[in-house]
This record gives sequence, structure tokens and C-alpha cells, in this order.
Amino acid sequence: MLLQLSFWGLLLFTISNSLSASAQACTGTPNPGNTIASTATPCPGVTDTFSIQNYASLGTGLSYQWHTGSGLVTGATNATYTMVISGSSATVWCDITCLASGITASSTPITVNVSGFLNCYCISRASAVQDEDIYNVTLNGNSTDPLYSLSNGCSTVAPGPGSILKEYSNFRSLPPLANLSQGVASTFSILQDDCDGAPYFANRIGIWIDFNHNANFEPSENAYLETIAIVGPRTASGTFVVPATALTGNTVMRIVCSEYLSPVPSPCGIYFYGETEDYLVNIVAGTPSCTGAPNPGATIASATSVCPGGSAALSLQFPPTATSLISLQWFNNAGAIAGATNSTYTASITATDIFYCTVTCISTGTIMFSSPVTVQLNVPSTSASTYASCDSYLWNGNTVTASGTYVGTFTNAFGCDSLHTLHLIINHSTSSSLTQTGCDYYLFNSIVYTTSGTYSHTMTNVNGCDSIIQLNLTINQSTDSTINAVSCNMFSINGQTYTNTGTYTQNYTNAVGCDSVVNLQIAIDTLNATITINGLSISTPNVGTYQWIDCNSNTAIPGATSLNFVPTASGSYAVVVSTATCVDTSVCLTMWLTGTNNVNMISRSTIYPNPTQGVFDIELIDDGAFTIMNNLGEIVLQQRATKGTHTIDITAFAKGIYFLKIEEKNNTDILKLLKE
Repeated sequence: MLLQLSFWGLLLFTISNSLSASAQACTGTPNPGNTIASTATPCPGVTDTFSIQNYASLGTGLSYQWHTGSGLVTGATNATYTMVISGSSATVWCDITCLASGITASSTPITVNVSGFLNCYCISRASAVQDEDIYNVTLNGNSTDPLYSLSNGCSTVAPGPGSILKEYSNFRSLPPLANLSQGVASTFSILQDDCDGAPYFANRIGIWIDFNHNANFEPSENAYLETIAIVGPRTASGTFVVPATALTGNTVMRIVCSEYLSPVPSPCGIYFYGETEDYLVNIVAGTPSCTGAPNPGATIASATSVCPGGSAALSLQFPPTATSLISLQWFNNAGAIAGATNSTYTASITATDIFYCTVTCISTGTIMFSSPVTVQLNVPSTSASTYASCDSYLWNGNTVTASGTYVGTFTNAFGCDSLHTLHLIINHSTSSSLTQTGCDYYLFNSIVYTTSGTYSHTMTNVNGCDSIIQLNLTINQSTDSTINAVSCNMFSINGQTYTNTGTYTQNYTNAVGCDSVVNLQIAIDTLNATITINGLSISTPNVGTYQWIDCNSNTAIPGATSLNFVPTASGSYAVVVSTATCVDTSVCLTMWLTGTNNVNMISRSTIYPNPTQGVFDIELIDDGAFTIMNNLGEIVLQQRATKGTHTIDITAFAKGIYFLKIEEKNNTDILKLLKE
């Protein structure tokens, strides 16, 4: 005990001295050591935190002042300093002054260099290795390195940092996949397959290229995107044009293939199934050129229906950008339109006509046609109608009160003149009165009235005009009363019998001809006595008072007045359950009692197999009979049998424990049978 006390005293003394030492005020010259950066090579715009190497041993009574290459940082007077890194690099240090000695020392400056944009992209990868993989990428004729393409890519991780097999492949450490020229179309094909094989699932593919070298994939840098999922294996191919404003030099191209369960592919984020691949591509200065077949798309008209003297401005769905390399010619039904050689043309419409444009690639001579558009010339239309109105009609800005024929000029659906003749019939409104009596309320013209009075209604007469009705209304009142009753199983009143607890209503007619309502608050006490066998006892779930009876003699069993009853002999038993208002007797259940466990352990007869799936054999020593009873005491099968083996099928019975009573000459056995 003395040794233990000495140890703990020494430990407390040591801890106390240690805490006192760490909290001592500084003296002399501080020794801050090196300046520490939380990130040595941060990406542009990232926050970096700087601290002092020997801060823990400097003591107290110190002041701090942080500096950068630009000079003293105002307000940066804590032991740590946080700044957003911009430019290509930053140099940071801290002056630490011991207030007791007045001596200042500087931490060793640190210079952090900003990482290049090629290493600062957002994370994009699948979260699972199953399903879709990018097998090969071909761009302007150049393909993925064979070491990592096709089936090799299923077992060989890409060489770049952060690569995860079948989830993310970083090829940025390899030379650029291809050169892309400013303003020129580039062709690509992406082979999608599944390293795991079938089954295959629908997926979408997207391509992003960082044209402005800012380490972000912006919406304008989305070169290709599938919005509809397609089942693989497959090849996605197409072309995209590098913007003329794209910065030259190496940049990153990201390809994302994601399964249909994920949203439409985006360049950043973690998705379920698929793969992301990053490549370097080299943007070079280039002169736009026309190759292959131009695609003008559809002919677009500013109006497809015009009036005489009108015009339609025509344009192309996909107008060519390198117009010096393309020739255009507009056509109508009469042929080539003289002078119409631009990507737009305004046509004066003198008749219904069809227009289209030919787009020719000068270098290849390939001619493509825009899908034609029809411009319809509409002419002034005439029409007539017959209309019936009540009392008056607003026609062409004028109120008309007499029947007759009227003519007006309007604008039709195409914006052209429409001459319309109106045959007008003026009908007139009517008025009348009505006297009515109601009980409690009166419904008239969808309005409920609860008080006597005179009311005015506007309805519709046979001519469809207003019919004003004056309603003279008298409201009489109904009466009501309440009866509360409690009964067992049923309650009868006024020739009606109720078997459920609830609120009921009976209606009669009072002296003023209105309802006389009798409200019945009835409480029905229902009782359905039930019993179950639990081993050697019988019990009831009902609540009340109990009297067990012998069903064979129909007599009460003395002292058997609890909810559980243990028979002392085989027989048929039931329980009488009583409540405050009801008495009910359960069904009789049969109990077999043979010995202390109710089941023979050694029997002359045999059953097999036991347990059984449903079919088993009984071997009888003598002629006799057998009875099968479930664990509720219910007899489910009973028949006579001769000496020998008998096959019994209880497949249709529920799984559980059954009791088999075998009665032979001078012998009775009860066996337990388990059906699985």
C-alpha cells in the first residue's frame, strides 16, 4: 500500500511539473523553427493554413505577426494564419516577439508553389466495379494505349495517380491522346463494354474538355452528351468542333460513362455504376476546313402561313460557320432563286411555295440539302353564323338589341381579312314568383336556406335567357330526443334490432310535418367464449368470471373457476364465461390423458417416419382404430384399420405437433407426431 501511494504521488508530481513547464512565460530569444504549410502544393484558389514548428515549446507571453512576400499582413496576429493561394507561388513567415525580453525572432520562411491546372480537377468516378466499362477511346484516329484498352483495361490499372480499376482511369501521365485544332471538327468513337459480361444495362456517355485551362468543366465545354440511356456493349461516335477561342497547349478531356440508374452524366461527382477516364489532349492553332458532308439540318421559316403581300424569313437549323469554305443556294418550286446565296433569305410570298437550301463543301464538292419547308399563302375568307343572344349582343364593338343580319370584317387565324355575316336572334328575359315550405332548410337553385324569408333567384328560361324567380319561403323545424341503453349481444326498439355498439338514429314525423329524430346511444356487450389446450391444461383468453364444465355430463366441475383448468381424466370440457351483461359457453374440446406426460414413450404400435413431411406409416399389432388430434384438441382424422401397415397422408394439414391415438384389442397408445 505504501509503494502504491508513493507511485501515484510521484506521478502527480511529474504531471504537475510538466504542466508548469509548458505554461512558463518566455525568456530570451524565441526559437520558432520552420514555417509549416497545411498543403505544400495547393491548387489555385485553395485555402492554405500556416503554423509554427516549435509553437508548443515557445511558452506564454508572446506576440505574433505574419508576413508574406508582399509585406506585413494586417490583423494576422495569431499563432496560425490562413490565406487563399493565388498566383503561381506564395512565401510566408511569422515574427514572434517575447514580451518579457523584447526580442523578436522569425520562423524560417516557406514558399508554396501553386499546382498546375492539370492536377486540380474535381473527382469523378463510379462507386462500384460492376457493370459498364470504357474499353477504348479513339480521337482523330488515335486510340487508348493498348496496355490499358479492351480486355487489358479489366485487369490493368491506369498509370495516373488516383486510378481505381474499373471505376476511374487517369491517363494524364501519358502523352496527349491527340491534337485538336481550333475551329476544326474532331471525330471520336468510344467503345463501351462490360468486364463482367452479361447481363448488360443501359448507360449514357458524356465528353468534357477544359478549353480555357481553368481546371473546371463548364457547361460550354461539354463536347458530347447522351440524354437517353442505350444498352451496351456499343460504340458511341460523333464529331465536335473545338472553339476558335480555345487556349492552345495540353489540357484535360474527361469521358464519363454512367448506368441509367444514375442521373444524366456530369463531369464531377460519384455515381453508382460505370467508369470515368481522363486524357491529355493538345489544342493547336488551326484553320477551319470543310471536310465530308455538311449538315444544314431543317429549313426554318419565320412564318409558315402569310397573307397576300407578306414575306417569310428563311434560315438553316445548322448554319455553316466557315462560310468561306461553303457555298449556298436557296431554291423554291421555280428552281434556284437568283442572288439567294447566303445562310438566310427573305422571300416575298405570292403563292404557296416550298423552299430549301443546298449547302456545298467547296473542297470536296459534296452537296447536301436542307429539309424543305412549305409556306402557305392565305386569302381573305368569308363565313356566316347564326347566334341567339339575350336582350342584347356585342357585335364588332357595337351593342345590338334587335334581331337581324349583320356583316363585319375581322382577322382570321392566319392574320388575314375575314368577312363574317351574323344572323342574330335576340331573346328576352322573364320573371315569376314561387311559394314553398321546408323543414330545417330548403335547397333552391343549389343554395341552402335555413330561415324563412323572400329570396330572389336568377335562372335560365326556355330561350336560354335570365328567368328571375322570387321565392317566398317558410322554414319549419325538426325535433330530436336521445335514448341511452346497455344490452348483451343485441338491443331492440321500435321493431329494429341492433347487434353492434354505436350511435343510431330513428326518424319520425312531427306535428309540422318535419323529422322527429330519436338518437340511440347503444352499448352492446358481445361475448364469444373460446378455449385452447396448452399441454395438460385448458385455458380461455376471455375476461370475466369462469366455470368449467364436463361436457359428457353437462355438469359444473367443483372449484374449476379460474381461466386455466387442468383435467384429471380424459374427457370433453368447456368453460362458461360471465361478464356484467353476458354469459357464453365455449365449444367442448376433448383431452386424452395417459400417464403424466399425456403421451406414451413406449408403444406396441409404431409410426415412421416421425417427424414426417406429410406421408407416414402406422404398423398395428391387432385390428383396431386410430384418431389424429391437433394441439388444439380438435380431431382432424379418424378411421378403423386392420392389423398390419397402413400409409397415412396428412400433407394438407398445417405444420406442427399432432397426437395419434391407436386403439387395439386390450391396448391403447397415444403417440406424438411432428409434421414439418
